[in-house]
Amino acid sequence: MKLAIICLYLFVISKPSCSHVISEALDILRVVKDITADILQIWDVVEKVPHDTDIELPILQDKQRKVMQRIDQINQHITNLEKWQNEQNIMIIENLTRIFEKQSMLSIRLQNIQTSTRAINYRYSQFEDYQNLKNKLEPITLRRFAEKNVDPGSDSLDSMLQVLFNDFFGIDNKNTNKDDIEDSLLNHLTKNYESSTDQICFHKKSAQQYAYELFVKVSLTELKAYTMAEFSWITLRSQGLGNYTEEISLMRQNRESRLNMSRLVLNQIMSDSQRVYWRCDPDGGYILGKTYDEITRLLQGYLENEVNLNENQQCWSTCNNYYETQQFGCYQPEEEYCGKQKKCNGKLYNCRYIDSDMWVCPSAENSTHRYKHIEFESGTILGKIFPQPPPNPEQCQTEMEKVESWWRYLLWHCSYCFCLCDEKGPQSDRFFNLRDTITDYQNGRVATGIRFVKSQRVFHLQLQQGQLLPNGAINGSSLEWLPIDSYDPDNVDVRNGIDYHILSFDSRTLDLDEVVSESHSSDHVVTGVRLRMLGKHLNLEVRFSEYNFTTGRLLDAKNKSFWLSNDNTDVSGTKRRQRLWLNNPDLPINSKLKSLPLSSTNQFMDFFASSPESDASQSTVPFIDIQDVVPNPVVPLTGLGLYHKGREGFGGFFAPKVITYDISKNFLKQLN
Repeated sequence: MKLAIICLYLFVISKPSCSHVISEALDILRVVKDITADILQIWDVVEKVPHDTDIELPILQDKQRKVMQRIDQINQHITNLEKWQNEQNIMIIENLTRIFEKQSMLSIRLQNIQTSTRAINYRYSQFEDYQNLKNKLEPITLRRFAEKNVDPGSDSLDSMLQVLFNDFFGIDNKNTNKDDIEDSLLNHLTKNYESSTDQICFHKKSAQQYAYELFVKVSLTELKAYTMAEFSWITLRSQGLGNYTEEISLMRQNRESRLNMSRLVLNQIMSDSQRVYWRCDPDGGYILGKTYDEITRLLQGYLENEVNLNENQQCWSTCNNYYETQQFGCYQPEEEYCGKQKKCNGKLYNCRYIDSDMWVCPSAENSTHRYKHIEFESGTILGKIFPQPPPNPEQCQTEMEKVESWWRYLLWHCSYCFCLCDEKGPQSDRFFNLRDTITDYQNGRVATGIRFVKSQRVFHLQLQQGQLLPNGAINGSSLEWLPIDSYDPDNVDVRNGIDYHILSFDSRTLDLDEVVSESHSSDHVVTGVRLRMLGKHLNLEVRFSEYNFTTGRLLDAKNKSFWLSNDNTDVSGTKRRQRLWLNNPDLPINSKLKSLPLSSTNQFMDFFASSPESDASQSTVPFIDIQDVVPNPVVPLTGLGLYHKGREGFGGFFAPKVITYDISKNFLKQLN
């Protein structure tokens, strides 16, 4: 038997090294071809049966048993394949009616498909029952079953398949065109999937993968019908009821035409479908350290009196005059708030005046935040909203601090300013790894997933790798996450700008891109990733290696691999980058709505302080999504990306995304 059939058998007895192969993109085509070949071989059992009805019953029953035994093997292969397909959590056609409740024509076509599919599945369950009773059935029972399957009319298998293919692929037996493809149910389902966050979150695959798995579902139904049709002609011929040469030839011609046209339609739809897969918000919400992490103490809200914001310790200006400064000391430590809070050991930016007097609720001693909330005498509150009027000590787990501005010589008002503190130090996690992460390409490993990981205060892009197999498959038993090249950024042996980048007010920008190999002459897959500094921006680079699709081998990956990136900046390049702004952003974990992708390639965004009103600017946003980004099933990747997701009014998340291998690129080659 061929590889696909062997793998189906091994799947049943739980051999992981081969079971995963069947989950890859093009195996269904090989399975269909192999089972078809096996069916045709069964004809050697009945070729020598005379074409008359005067056959002795024992001879007829003996032939029937032999045919049924051979069919039983094929039926087991189909059953095994269907078990695998169900385990992939594919949304079968029967459950899609709700998508098109308001689209009556599509609903009718979907209902037709449901009807045909259910009828074929019901008849196939009868067929399976006959397999189990093959040594006890009377020849007349199989004869009646066979005649029902192949007799002309709307109840025949061929008629039901024609309805199924017409509605699902928009084709008939003879031709199809672009308008038919665009109006096919497969195309509508795929486009709906691309625009449906709920479906992407549920299925965890790209739109192209989704289109292919719908095709797999219909292909399984077709394979059942074809198996029963061939069996029916075999039964009628083995019972001496005729030769049926022309009828069988016509059935096979119709089938071949349907298969060829459906594959052409699928290939066109897959070519037009998105291959991007991004990870949705986790069910139940984000959890710090498990599904998200954050930059800490970069541009954090900080209260300081004007007298400490200048070297002369004067109060002649206003808070707005201090765009960039620092804390020069504590003028009256016994009386001022500077004597009670930890000093900002860094630069202060964007100072502003809110009100003279306030109550401050400090954060816990071990927190990276300085304040829980600040309540001004005017009623303005920075941080979580509490009932009026202030102060509200019962809402503060520590003791509320009264902070008051004061007059100097009755001439100058020494006001408290609300600034943003940029403070490096052991409580500030603001490092991004710049070292390469490369798969074990020498042993045929390629990237299959990606995620952000924080280790020793440094954010890394970590790759999942897997062994590349022929025809775009991945060996599931080989999947593993590459170890993190962890290091302490304070170690004297590692260097800023070479090993890592440290964010600051002047350099806190992330470029948002999709980096994809678009070569038409050869196949490339991802074998590495890294961040680099492009000016003052963190910029994504991806390593690509050429490989042979048929053999699954990388081609001289050591010498011929290359790095790709988007080198455009906001001031130069063939197409200048566009800035994405955050306007007074609330914490993304406070949003009650699921995040949506808000960026596109060739854009950039700064890390910035959270909203003063909602968080007293104590956090740095966007947060970092650290969930695994691995499509299901795993496939080779032909690109990686960084993007921003969230909701308007919230800081959102930075996260990686993947671009799955283009199945359509080699899809039709597998049919030859």
